Amino acid sequence: MTSATHLVGTRWEPIARRTVEEAVGCPIPGWNLCAASSIVMEVDSGQPLPNGNQPMMWLILSGTITAMVTIKGKSHIAGYHQKGDIFLNTTPHEFSELLGLPANHQILESPLALARQRGLAKENSIIVGTPIRLLSALGKRHPEWHRFSTVALLRLVAYHMHREYQLLTMSTEERYLAFLQEYPRLAARLSQREVAQYLGLTPVGLNRVVSRLRQRGAIPRPAENTA
Repeated sequence: MTSATHLVGTRWEPIARRTVEEAVGCPIPGWNLCAASSIVMEVDSGQPLPNGNQPMMWLILSGTITAMVTIKGKSHIAGYHQKGDIFLNTTPHEFSELLGLPANHQILESPLALARQRGLAKENSIIVGTPIRLLSALGKRHPEWHRFSTVALLRLVAYHMHREYQLLTMSTEERYLAFLQEYPRLAARLSQREVAQYLGLTPVGLNRVVSRLRQRGAIPRPAENTA
């Protein structure tokens, strides 16, 4: 079940404002307008993030959102976003709204837009959604909001570059160890299939990676894990 309410006046409003101001590095003007037009949602595990007619940018206040992409009709796990992260459904509509581009702009034909990233709650999560159209309007009036939108896009690009770096330069063992370091709490909650898909492996391949790392003492054996 997913429930939603207006952000303004809730206990989540000051947390959301602090997170935004930390992202831009300064107090942000026009916050009251933003809060009045934003919603806070409680999304149960397994439920998708809304993807309606009004494109939204989502700020994750708690929980974990799985980023899913569709390539050649098949869904893949692109990554996981947690507290403090910004999530954007990367459809051409969202990019067009955020960047103020015409619907036929060539960037909307890029793999990032065509992959159509969407969010799925991996666990019960609290998220705040703000209309992208409002963020664009605030960005034209206040440089601080323009900076926030730029930061959101840079985080998106940086995240994908980080994933590309891991897939292109790291061995399977290195990728698994990096996953454990980046998502220590989440690692214990994911199924073997989910971890394998995130790492670009089959479940059998992941088993072999884990066995080799245990033999080398890089990770504990099950009986030694007292956590």
